[in-house]
Amino acid sequence: MQQLLEKFLEKQFPLEYKLHVVDDFLRSRYDATEISKSSMEELQADPQVNFTQIYKCYDINNQDILNRIYSDIEKSMQEEYRQSHSITCANSEWEKIQSGQLIRVILESNNSDNLTNFTVQGMCMTIVHDLTILKGIPSSYVHVDNPYFTQYLQILKARGYL
Repeated sequence: MQQLLEKFLEKQFPLEYKLHVVDDFLRSRYDATEISKSSMEELQADPQVNFTQIYKCYDINNQDILNRIYSDIEKSMQEEYRQSHSITCANSEWEKIQSGQLIRVILESNNSDNLTNFTVQGMCMTIVHDLTILKGIPSSYVHVDNPYFTQYLQILKARGYL
């Protein structure tokens, strides 16, 4: 873990990322398209989401990209869903999400400047890891005895940044 910390410090990773950087990243890496916050009104009932702090919402539905970023386990679970629900053509948004044809990303900010929280609708650890990195980490967490920071370092390593 000490080696990862040294690499982290050496590369001088930002501890937080501006919202426009996250927006650019999602659009370029995942071909994400912005959707209206009003189309996500069901999130008002989600205790994990602060609806008033939503910055932007996105759809990711480029099948080539989705096929590339889903893990084998995620693909297997999506296939199992399709078979158990006899879906030949997913009609609803939730069917598309469950069958791996759509991922929704919701970005939140409590300061209108940096990413402070996110929600991913659809199972995709690649996107979750990338957004975890882009959420950043408080400077007070940056020490090897902090389990949150060690997990952050492991995610950076798994995504090829360390």
